[in-house]
Amino acid sequence: MFSDVVALYRLAGRPALQGHRFSYQGPITPELSAIIERCKQLSLDFGHFDDGPDVESDEVDFTWALAANDSGRFYRSFDEFLTDCESIHRGDFPSNFYLLDSDFLSNCGEGHEQPPELGRLQSLCEMIQLLKRLSVSGDLAAIPGRPAHLIFVKTASGGLAPETLDLTTRITRQMLYHPALDLGLLKDLLEEDAKGKVRTEEYKALFRLGVADVLATESDIEGRFAALVQRWPKVLERFAYDVQCVVNRLSFDGILRDIADAELNFFGKLNGLVVDNATKFLGIPISLAAIAALVSRQSLTQDLLVCIGALVVALVISGVVKSGRFQLDSTTNAFDELAKRLSGRAKPDGDVAQRINEFKRAYDKRKQFARRVIVAFHVLGWTPIAFAVLIFIASYPPWWLEKICQYCGLFPVP
Repeated sequence: MFSDVVALYRLAGRPALQGHRFSYQGPITPELSAIIERCKQLSLDFGHFDDGPDVESDEVDFTWALAANDSGRFYRSFDEFLTDCESIHRGDFPSNFYLLDSDFLSNCGEGHEQPPELGRLQSLCEMIQLLKRLSVSGDLAAIPGRPAHLIFVKTASGGLAPETLDLTTRITRQMLYHPALDLGLLKDLLEEDAKGKVRTEEYKALFRLGVADVLATESDIEGRFAALVQRWPKVLERFAYDVQCVVNRLSFDGILRDIADAELNFFGKLNGLVVDNATKFLGIPISLAAIAALVSRQSLTQDLLVCIGALVVALVISGVVKSGRFQLDSTTNAFDELAKRLSGRAKPDGDVAQRINEFKRAYDKRKQFARRVIVAFHVLGWTPIAFAVLIFIASYPPWWLEKICQYCGLFPVP
């Protein structure tokens, strides 16, 4: 393991490197002897003994050739690590490396504190990986060791054609001095669980536009990544604003859709109330036709039955009218509650509020019409019995009415 190579270097007294080698000549200890034996078993990917180890009495002499790959590399300083480690510019943070000046070994549980620059560098590498997944092209870099090459597109606006923007992700030390990057939002958008969520792709497109707008402010391709790191908070602000616009648009469309559904629902109920009750009032003409028979004065019994029948029809119609009023009141209460909820979701002086007010006025007109129809049917329902009573009284006047009529000269004295 690479940690064995670092342990060998430390037990050798951390000698100065000669190219990609270090040498040791001195006393051998049991711990050093054990490390030497383990290093003999390592793969060539971690390095090898270029000379030795030669043991004479209590001393050992060896030269170790370091590996020149990402399986495990030594760097004299963080600046050398930043310059020579090619993978970090593609967003791949190496797992095995050792910094000589700070005596820091990666992926080690010992008590050596990680240099703060490494934490910020890891954040930049994570940012590059996320940008690879966000870009419209992915990584176009075909030559190993080159930084990632990404493509973003700025949409057409103001009569200008769409603009294709190249981004190369070479990390410089100056980028490490910027505030910590907030990558949580972008990670949430790109995680696997987000693929099935509603409007995730639309939100990704909004984030791409925010990145493209920042890149468009820098004409130098090599300087665009630095500009993006510097203005990353602006990208997040732009994305939050765009998402809010989308939410407002969805809310606007949703309210309009709810209003349209409510119009179909409530207007349909009012129309149905009028039509259904109209069919139930067909008994009114029948009652009028029956009452016409009273004029012929067939017999007291028949005329009395006609009056009773007209009274029954009037009572039935009154019950239907009362039920219609209850239904109208229930529908109006439901409408008022819905209108209150819709008004609470709309701005007081916005287009949606105006649309809701139009909806209320239209409902009030239809409600008043339905109420007038119900009242008219109620009056018409009692009209036949009123005529029947008048005709019956005229045909069979009681003694007191007969006396009054004789006194007034309406009827001759028999």
